[in-house]
Amino acid sequence: MEKIALITDSASDLSKEEIDSYKIKVLHFKIIIGNSIYIDGIEISSGEIYKKIKTTMISTSVPSLEDIRLLFEELKRDGYTHAIFITISSGLSSTANQISLQSKEVDGIETFIFDSKSISMGEGVQVVECAKLIKKGKPFSEVIKMLPEIRSCVVLYFLVPTLEYLIRGGRIGRVTGRIGQILSIKPVISVGEDGKYFTVENARGWNTAMSKIISIGKNILDEIPSKIFIRHAANEKDANYIYEQLKSHPHVREISVGEISAVAGVHSGPGLVGVAFYKEEKRSK
Repeated sequence: MEKIALITDSASDLSKEEIDSYKIKVLHFKIIIGNSIYIDGIEISSGEIYKKIKTTMISTSVPSLEDIRLLFEELKRDGYTHAIFITISSGLSSTANQISLQSKEVDGIETFIFDSKSISMGEGVQVVECAKLIKKGKPFSEVIKMLPEIRSCVVLYFLVPTLEYLIRGGRIGRVTGRIGQILSIKPVISVGEDGKYFTVENARGWNTAMSKIISIGKNILDEIPSKIFIRHAANEKDANYIYEQLKSHPHVREISVGEISAVAGVHSGPGLVGVAFYKEEKRSK
C-alpha cells in the first residue's frame, strides 16, 4: 500500500496550520549573518532580517545534502513508500538539484521532484492543492500527472520599493536594475515559464505600480474565479490596500494576507508586496 510524503521548502510561505493539517514536511533554508547561521522560519524572523539588512551583508543557502539525507531517513523510518517534493523555482534556487542529488542515494522510496517555477504562495498553493489530492487517496502516479495542470493555474506578481536587494542577490540584471532606480521605475515583476523573474509592466512611482497590480488582479478575476494570496515584507498597509480593492469581486473564492518568509525577505528587502492567484475554475473546465 502506498504511503505518500509531501515535502516543500520554507520559501513556500505555508502557515503552521496548513503544514500540520496536511502533514507536510518542510526543508528549511539557512540565513547567514556574519559568522552565524540561522534556520529560516525557526531561528530568525523576517522582522529581525529587515532591522539588519540595510547595514549588514546577509546571505542565504539552500537546504544542505545532510538535511535532505536526514529527511529521507525519517521518511523510511515512518514507512513512506513515495515522496513528492515541490520546490521553489529552479530558476531562483538550486534546491531542486540538491534534492535530486540526494534522492539518487536512497533506496526504497520512489521520489518525484516538481519545480513549482514560483515562490512564496505561488509555490505554496501548489503544495496545498497536491496535499488535497493525497488526502483524498489519489495514487502517486495520478497525483504527479496532475501537478503540471495545477502549476498552470498559478500566476504571481509583486512590487519592490527598491531593486537594490534583487540586484544584490543576482535576481535581476545590474544594468536594468540601476537604470530603474535612477528613473524611479517600479516594475511589476512576475515569474516566467523558465522560472525566472521578468518585468510585466513598468510604472513611474509606487502608487502607479500599485494601481497596475490591482488592475491586473481585477482582469484575472473578470476572466475566471480565483483564490488570492497577498503577501508582504513589512508592508502590511499596502497589502491590506490591495486586499480591500480585490476582496469584493464576485469571482474571489478565497483571499488572505500574510508575510513572506525571512529567506525571501533577504532577497526582496523590506516593502515588497505581492499577489498570487490560483485560477481555481480553470481546472474544472
